Amino acid sequence: MSTINIAVIGAGFGRHHINGILNQPDRFRLGMVCDQNAERITDAFETLKLARPAACRIGRDYQEALNDPDIQAVVVSLPHHLHAEVCVKAAQAHKHILVDKPIARTLAEADFIIQAAEQNHVTLMVAFNLRFERPFRKMHEVVTSGEIGSPLYAMTRHYQCFNAPAGSNWHSKTSVGGGCVMGSGVHNLDLMRWFFGEPEEVFAYGTHDLQRLEAEAAAAISFRYANGLVVNFCCNWVCSGAVPSPCFDDWEVFGSAGDIVNRQNTGFRIGHEFGKQSAEVTCDEVKPYENLWEHFATAITTGNQPLTHGRDARATLALVLNAYESMKTGRPVKCDPALG
Repeated sequence: MSTINIAVIGAGFGRHHINGILNQPDRFRLGMVCDQNAERITDAFETLKLARPAACRIGRDYQEALNDPDIQAVVVSLPHHLHAEVCVKAAQAHKHILVDKPIARTLAEADFIIQAAEQNHVTLMVAFNLRFERPFRKMHEVVTSGEIGSPLYAMTRHYQCFNAPAGSNWHSKTSVGGGCVMGSGVHNLDLMRWFFGEPEEVFAYGTHDLQRLEAEAAAAISFRYANGLVVNFCCNWVCSGAVPSPCFDDWEVFGSAGDIVNRQNTGFRIGHEFGKQSAEVTCDEVKPYENLWEHFATAITTGNQPLTHGRDARATLALVLNAYESMKTGRPVKCDPALG
């Protein structure tokens, strides 16, 4: 496999991707990091306790990476309102793209990105990194194999003490496209679709804390499936310390022949026959970014569609927007991944 020369655009959250790239030296070479604030790039490497490779250049403008013929792929790790602009230009420059979740703020923006990638024959992957963590891969295997029978009820939560500094784009509903559900709860909805498929209906309530952000700060969301499965999701950015935070992506799934619990602090368990037989599954390999990068490299070199491809990420975005429509109307909303 040839080494892929890649640029990271955005050194804030993009530092996680820098780490993932440098941990895949046989697959990637970090050719450039772009950020309007050069100090943020220096801080990223210092935080990672890694030296910047000699071949890695610093760019102030992302266009520097797009104009460089030696750069073959880019990571777009920018505020949501910039995803469409940068991804479309990257595709037009024939760069393969890994973009942070969500793919965009609206379905129209997502469609612009997807169309540009398809027309220019570049790989488009969305960084839903939880699909590449071993516990969630195991959950997917157990649920889809029928080991716990037909899923009847599931619940998941995402708790975080979130209070971004003044001036952060995270406060802006326009920039983010929403609040906690768009900002981080989208991970849970992506996993839900991966485990169970497409729901039929959603009913959601949101609550606000305007000192934290303009959009919803917490939400209670229920999804109903055509086969009767109900999934409840609590997304909460207003934790203050009584509940361990962050508490990302806890899951409980109850099926007709068994159940699953997957918690960040206590691990993964499978139960059968009302607890008479139970199994603890060791899932101590937590390398979401390394596994994600390996997958991205394989998609580029083989031309195969990545697991978290653009159209799949669009369907997850549609669920977020369906939930927002329910919050707005106070009524259940039909889920339609084609329409959003």
